[in-house]
Amino acid sequence: AIQEAFIELKAFQCGFCTPGMIICATELLKKKSKPTKDEIKEALAGNLCRCTGYEGQLRGIKKYMGVE
Repeated sequence: AIQEAFIELKAFQCGFCTPGMIICATELLKKKSKPTKDEIKEALAGNLCRCTGYEGQLRGIKKYMGVE
């Protein structure tokens, strides 16, 4: 479902970092169902993305959580 939210919101460009972002987001959401924006950013911090600035990924995770 997180992957589908990323695709729907075009939360990627080259796609290189997307698998890592999805894995980190999935793990975060297993631990905390409604993380804050700062908690999401911290969870994604180990993934380097030079294309998107992380805003698309944040929107994708928030959409999955139902917090658009």
